[in-house]
Amino acid sequence: KDDDFNVLYHEDCMKQDLASLGYTALALNEAEAICYSELEDVDFTGIASSWGAGCVNVCVMSSGEAIIKFSLAKSGDAVDRMAAAATGEPDSVVQFDKEHGDFVIGQEHPTSRILTAVSLSYIRLIDYFIKNLELKLNRAADLPKFPNPIPLVVAGGTSLAKGFIPYLEAGLQQCQLPLKISSVRHASDPLHSVARGCLVASALL
Repeated sequence: KDDDFNVLYHEDCMKQDLASLGYTALALNEAEAICYSELEDVDFTGIASSWGAGCVNVCVMSSGEAIIKFSLAKSGDAVDRMAAAATGEPDSVVQFDKEHGDFVIGQEHPTSRILTAVSLSYIRLIDYFIKNLELKLNRAADLPKFPNPIPLVVAGGTSLAKGFIPYLEAGLQQCQLPLKISSVRHASDPLHSVARGCLVASALL
């Protein structure tokens, strides 16, 4: 993680509650779940990222084994904060316009300064993700040598903005990753792929 989030306490509480009901609980990173949901056709090998409101979860998987997992402490809420600071509007106003307005990442909006700020803030968020992905992968001592390029799958509500995939794909082509990316695409069901992946994982793990 690039920030301190203590989730172990909450995981332990959930495990205890589920154990009292007769279940054996296993904590699963959101991006790892997306790997199980979306990478079956490539032997569960690739990179997945889950773009929620509070953070971006990332997993690199090789043949069904999660090799690298990490979280970044900026995602959709960070876009709201950056755009709010730029326009002087409350975060809630920016969030409403972002979720209900029509904008394209990297393009100035013809009538809304809020949506223009949102568009530019998305650029900063994606650049932040690319920079951290490059850093994490290049520093990973246990990263395997992939014989072929691997896909990168994206899910989560924050990733649904127009222009997200093209901008992310272009940025990845400019960075120095220790592996090759074959494609950058949305999950088949970006808002529900985590849930589906948890179901698949329950049968595999």
